[in-house]
Amino acid sequence: IAGRFLGQGAVGIYAVAAQLANLPLQKTMGIVNQVAFPAIAKLQEELPRMRRRMLDAIRLLGSCAIPILWGVGAVAPEFVDVVLGDQWQAVILPLQLIAIVAPLRILATLFATAISALGRADVELKNTLVSLFVFVGAFLVGVRWGVDGLACAYAGAVTLSLMLTFPRTARIVGIPLPEILATCRSSVLCGVAMLTVVSGARFALDDTPEWLRLAVLAGVGATVYVGTLFVLDRAIWTDARKVVAALREPS
Repeated sequence: IAGRFLGQGAVGIYAVAAQLANLPLQKTMGIVNQVAFPAIAKLQEELPRMRRRMLDAIRLLGSCAIPILWGVGAVAPEFVDVVLGDQWQAVILPLQLIAIVAPLRILATLFATAISALGRADVELKNTLVSLFVFVGAFLVGVRWGVDGLACAYAGAVTLSLMLTFPRTARIVGIPLPEILATCRSSVLCGVAMLTVVSGARFALDDTPEWLRLAVLAGVGATVYVGTLFVLDRAIWTDARKVVAALREPS
């Protein structure tokens, strides 16, 4: 759609933004899906246990993905200036928009894997078709406002498609929305705190060189997120250590 309505330069800008924002997601979900599919398939006769494991996975994934993905969005202006150069300024807003909704894509991908592992490929097909129509419609509207409109359309489509497909998914997996929100609450609050502090610190560092500002903002953001998470959800550190210990055990 972008290639049909926009020039090559605009398509290149959007492609760079999408690649940078989705790179952590692609690396993470490739590994998670390899583990999640067989694990959920083995637990399909023990649904309560499977649901607890899924909520644990969502909690841990959220605590890792949100600081990385939202952190990319938080320091996007400095990152683009230092790494890509002034000629790529148009990448900043699309990068921020795509990075902000990337955790929702992780959630949608995890549930899609769960549905397939539970043997309900028919439900996943319906969800895929709904998402297809949502994304195509959103892009056809958003492309009228160029690259920024396309990025806004993407962010809106990710959110809307998840809202439309989740009720069907929840009936199969058996995890209602309030449980998802409760599971992700600490990570989201820590992410919001990180974004707020980084935005405020940017004004205080307005006269500093871009490379120094990038380093300081990244450090401040990481410190705020980890510190806030330590206060709101100390148990997650114990859970993370258990996961690391399990991964280190010989198979």
